[in-house]
Amino acid sequence: WRLQGKHGAGRQEMGVGGAIMNMQEVFDKAVNGIRAQGALSVNGEGLCCYRGPAETKCFVGQLITDEAYDPELEGAGASMWSVRVALVRSGVGGLPVNFLVDCQDAHDDADDLDEFEEAIAVVAEKYDLRL
Repeated sequence: WRLQGKHGAGRQEMGVGGAIMNMQEVFDKAVNGIRAQGALSVNGEGLCCYRGPAETKCFVGQLITDEAYDPELEGAGASMWSVRVALVRSGVGGLPVNFLVDCQDAHDDADDLDEFEEAIAVVAEKYDLRL
């Protein structure tokens, strides 16, 4: 993979004919997915999930296809190898780990959608992305 541009905001190129998305497109897909589901992805014990109740997904979960998802991912942080492999299998490889962790933390540290919106706005500013 190759990232170019300020903060890695350039295009990422996948070597095996995968989709090409830049950080803005990835960011938009995940944020819009969380907004569309109208809830954070949290289980009955209050733990964040890649796949949660009522088909909810967290930020990184929005990027992982059903084919690449494995229940074993639950509990693994966005920087973990297993999650990174699932992202590559989903056609979203090559993203900076810090970006993924910041976005995941915006979801996981929020108590509700309003707090998520506040936190993700900070991430957008940090990485020079539009919200």
